[in-house]
Amino acid sequence: MLVREYSSMDIRELLDELEASTNELKAFLGMVDLLDWDRDYGVRYQGINITIRNTVGALIEDYIDHRQQLEEWV
Repeated sequence: MLVREYSSMDIRELLDELEASTNELKAFLGMVDLLDWDRDYGVRYQGINITIRNTVGALIEDYIDHRQQLEEWV
């Protein structure tokens, strides 16, 4: 479904969409209470406590990797 939705082959368009979705996420995360960032919600993955903070950290790494991949296409 996402491949169909973001099927453009125009690199500038893809980078703009990536930037727009990042800005939307930043706005949403700005509303999250500071105490909730490290709260233990009981979610574990391979024995690691999953928090908002470490999930966002992983998303930041993905963003950097994906942006570099798109820029390398140029």
